[in-house]
Amino acid sequence: MFDANKIILGLESIIRGPMNRSVSRKLYQQLSAMENLKKNIFKRSHVLANAFGYAIYPLNTFRQVNPLFDDSESLYFAVRESIRVMKDVLFDVDPCLERRTDLVSLIDIMFHIHYLDFENKGINVERAVAVEDPVSVCINAGEFQSKIMFDLISKALKYGESKTRYFIEDQNDKYLISIWSNYKGDQIPRFELADARKVIEKYNGQIWAETSRDWIDFKFTLPKPKYIDV
Repeated sequence: MFDANKIILGLESIIRGPMNRSVSRKLYQQLSAMENLKKNIFKRSHVLANAFGYAIYPLNTFRQVNPLFDDSESLYFAVRESIRVMKDVLFDVDPCLERRTDLVSLIDIMFHIHYLDFENKGINVERAVAVEDPVSVCINAGEFQSKIMFDLISKALKYGESKTRYFIEDQNDKYLISIWSNYKGDQIPRFELADARKVIEKYNGQIWAETSRDWIDFKFTLPKPKYIDV
């Protein structure tokens, strides 16, 4: 099985960075993965394989005339075109594709947005990501950030004492995300997570809070997407 969405995320991560010769090795790796994916698609559908070939064509053409990939503007448009064609072809057999997003980037961005809030409260934020990124999940990015991450980060800011740690772990068929904070209080807090639970459960995940007199830990899971078997 080849993870088509991981190729797309890999290409998108390349064009988010500086377009220079240092990206050539990454692009060669993505091209190799795309060639392998095409061969396996061909086994189940010649039509799909031929269509997918148009995703490879812009990068192969660019490589032939510029093997060092050092024309950044032309390279950008070649990669964008490859991504567009891949999504057009694969969306026909994988309707979740348009909702897949990079889980690690989404969580990193939210903590970055609230960096000064944590700093002003004297809370040190620790990143503990035990997965290879990009990590693809099937969820609406805006909904995830506004209904889940904003709520949990707000609670970490309100109740956290001096340290908050966010953790992402691969658990076979799902990802586990934890937002842990040390806590000092006379009573063990209780939390309502109704809004976040509605969103998480819509995507077949789970969410809960674990608490003590010394710490609070918000945890949730999201299932791994079921990729087309090619």
